[in-house]
Amino acid sequence: MTRIKPNKVPDAIALDEELRSDSVWIQPLKARLSELDIYENAVNVGAGVHEVERASSLPKAKAQLELVAQEIGLL
Repeated sequence: MTRIKPNKVPDAIALDEELRSDSVWIQPLKARLSELDIYENAVNVGAGVHEVERASSLPKAKAQLELVAQEIGLL
């Protein structure tokens, strides 16, 4: 799983389209994780994103993780 910097979104989209164009490749997930500081901060304190109490990007980070979990069938 890779975090995508906001300025790299066009590159991520191009790679996604290239991978989807041929079924020989492992197909990428539709949901993507943005590069948010909350992911790094949570790891640094030994917690998961859902265990962090306050952060400016917390709702967005939780939503992104939940979308990935739904897509791979965990939720």
